[in-house]
Amino acid sequence: MSFDESIIEGFICPGCMVSFRTAEVLRVHFEAEHKSDTTACSRSTGGVLDQRRHSVALSDNIPISLAFYEQTRFEKQPLGQSKSLTSEFHKLRRSRVNRDALETNSLLIRLEKLINAPPMSKIQRREFEQSVISWIDATKVDLCPSCGKTFGLGLEEAYPVDESSHNPPQSASQSGINPMTTVAQRRKLTITRITSAILDYNPIYRRRHHCRLCGHVLCADCSCFLPRISAVRLLETVGTHQLGVSEFTSKVGSEPSSQTTESSNLTPVSSLDSKVIFLSSTDYPVPVLDIERTDSTFQCLRLCAVCKDLLQKKLDRLQFRQCASPVTSLHSELREHMRKVNESLPLYSAVAESLHSGEQRYALDMAKSMRHELLESLQQIDFIRRRLDEMASTMAPDRDPRSPNDAADRPANLATIRLLRTLSKMACQFLQTNLPPLRALPTLQQYGSLTAQRQDELAARWAEEEQALAQLELRIAKATKSSAPLASDGPTPKFNGTDAIDNLAKLASSIDDVSGQLIRARKGGDTNKIQKLLKELERLETNFQTMSSLLQKQQL
Repeated sequence: MSFDESIIEGFICPGCMVSFRTAEVLRVHFEAEHKSDTTACSRSTGGVLDQRRHSVALSDNIPISLAFYEQTRFEKQPLGQSKSLTSEFHKLRRSRVNRDALETNSLLIRLEKLINAPPMSKIQRREFEQSVISWIDATKVDLCPSCGKTFGLGLEEAYPVDESSHNPPQSASQSGINPMTTVAQRRKLTITRITSAILDYNPIYRRRHHCRLCGHVLCADCSCFLPRISAVRLLETVGTHQLGVSEFTSKVGSEPSSQTTESSNLTPVSSLDSKVIFLSSTDYPVPVLDIERTDSTFQCLRLCAVCKDLLQKKLDRLQFRQCASPVTSLHSELREHMRKVNESLPLYSAVAESLHSGEQRYALDMAKSMRHELLESLQQIDFIRRRLDEMASTMAPDRDPRSPNDAADRPANLATIRLLRTLSKMACQFLQTNLPPLRALPTLQQYGSLTAQRQDELAARWAEEEQALAQLELRIAKATKSSAPLASDGPTPKFNGTDAIDNLAKLASSIDDVSGQLIRARKGGDTNKIQKLLKELERLETNFQTMSSLLQKQQL
C-alpha cells in the first residue's frame, strides 16, 4: 500500500469497500446488495464471505471483536526497523562512571597531600592549599553556588594578619621586641578572629569560603568538614595508605597532650575510630572554634557538598564490597539451620518409631540428643524469622511517600522489604512443615514397658512358629511314609509344598530378627541374653535346614 492511499476504518464491506459503523448495518447492507453477487470480487473472496455470513448470522448481540477478519490465513508481517540502544547506554554509563572515578581519585590525591602536610602557619597553609588546587577568584562570585544566597559585605578576614603578627616569637628577649608589643599583637589577633566569627554567619556580612579539594566558593552554611582522623581512616580504607598515610598516623599519635586535649574539645575522637564522619557547619562551627586553637593544630578540612558526596559514595561502595549485609548473613544462617533439620529429621523419625514400637535397635539417650539438636535448630529458625519481620517493619516507609528526601532510597528499601518478607514467609512455612513430624519420645519408664511388651510378643510368636514347624515336620514325615511302599514303575504322587514354603519364609524372618537382637546384645555386653539368643538362633537354623532338605527330597 502506498502512502497516498486512504486508510479506511470501521466495518468494511468486502464487495464495495464501504465503511459502516456497526456490524448490524454491514450485515443488512451485505444481504441487500451482495446476496446474489457473482462478480470476480465475490468469487475471489468466496471462502472469506462464507465465513463472514456465518459469523454475522450467529447472533444479533455478537461482540464487536468477532466482527473483524480472522488473521490466521494472512502471512505474518516482518518486524519493522529496530535499533538497539544497549551500546549507547553502555557508552554513556562508562563515561559517567569514568568521570566519577576520575574526580574521586583526584579528590583522594588532594586529600592525601593536605593531611600529610607538616605543621605550618595559617598563611603558609593557605598558600599550600592553593598550590594543591587553585581557588576560584572570590571577588567574581556574588552568590553561593549551593544555596544561591548572596554574600554579604564581609571580607575573607576582618583584618589582614601578616606572618610576623600571626606567629610571634617565643621569647621577646631573643628578637629585641618589646613584650608589650607582643601582647598587643595577640590581642589584635584575638579581636580579628572574634570579628570573623560574628560576621561569618550574619546574612549581611556573609563571608566567602573555598572548598579545599575542588577550590569552589561556598558560604559557611553550605560547608562540610572532614576531621583529620576521619581523613586518615578514609585513605586507609581506600588503600592509599601506602603513599605515606601510615607515617602521618604515627605523627597523629605522637602529638603533645595539650593538642590532644584541644582536639577532644573540637570533635568526638572516640566516635571517629570506627567510621568516617563528615561534620556539617552546625556540628563544627569553625570560625568560633578558631579563637581557641593555634594554626599548627589543623583539625578539619572544609569541603563542599559535591566533594563530600563523591567521597561518601566511594566509601559506601568499598564498605558494601567488604562487609556483608545483615540480610545476607541472616539468609546464610537460615539456610544452614534448614539444612541441618532436613538431614536429621528423617533419621529421627525412624528412631522415634523404633523406640515407640519397643525395639532396642537405638539408644534412648541418642534419640534425646537428636531431638534436642532439632529443637535448637527450629528455635533458631523461628528467631531468624522474627528478626526478619522486625527488620521489615523497621524499614517500612512511615513518612510521606511524596517527600523528595526519600525518593532515591525508596525503590531499594521496597525491594529489601519484599526480600525480608519473602524470607520470613519461607521460614514460617518450613516450621509449619517440619515441626509436626517431630514426634515426642517415650520416657524411660514407658520405654521399659514397651520393651517388655515387645519381648512378650516375640516370645509368643516364636512359640507359634515352633508349633507350626513341628506340625509341618509331622505332615512331611507322614507324607514320606505313605509314598515309600509305592511301586517304582507307577506314577509318583506329588506333594503340595505351599504351606512348607510359607513356613520357611516365616523361619527366615525369625532368623533375621534373632540375628539383629544378637548383634545389639553383643554391643551391650549382656552375656546371659547372648547365650539365650545363640541357642534360639541355632535351633531356628537347624529347623530351617531340616525343612529345606525334606522339601527338596519331596520335590525330587
